[in-house]
Parts: sequence; C-alpha cells; structure tokens
Amino acid sequence: MDDQLSIMDESYYLYGNLPSKFNNFIYIGNASSSCNKVYMKSIGITHVIRIGINLIDHYPEEFLYFTISENDTIEDNLYPYFIPTYDFIENVNKIDG
Repeated sequence: MDDQLSIMDESYYLYGNLPSKFNNFIYIGNASSSCNKVYMKSIGITHVIRIGINLIDHYPEEFLYFTISENDTIEDNLYPYFIPTYDFIENVNKIDG
C-alpha cells in the first residue's frame, strides 16, 4: 500500500495529474501523465496514442506509441486518423495490451 501511495504522490507532485480510466483497457491523459513511466506501468499501460507535432517517444523500450501528427485544434482534420486509431486500439485489445 505504501508503494502505491508513494507512486501516486510522486505522480501528482511531479506531473500534475494522472490518466483517467475510460474503460477496462483505455486511459485518457495528457502530456504530463504520459511522461510518468512508473505510474503508467503500475496500472498496466502498454500502448500510448498521442496527438501533437514533434512528440518524443519517452519510453520506447516500455511502450508502443501511435502518434497522430496534428495539433488537435479546430482547424485540424482528424477524420483521416479515425480508422488507423481504431485499428490500433482493436489490435491492443486482441493481445490484452
């Protein structure tokens, strides 16, 4: 219990927030939460979907990244990424990632 608490305390103070659970295998977070390897590993995250320009894979040896190279603004058309993103999520679901 103390280890879990210290992981959560460290995450909160170092990165500002934690990813939120969306369903049994999807969490939603921001750039800060995606930099917290200890917490991500502790909750079983294995794959990361990101939207942004010039993003760095912080832990390529630990997580598989799928990157959408757009700014995620109202001007950006994210529609072309829907099917590839869906396919990525489905593949993760099939392997219990």
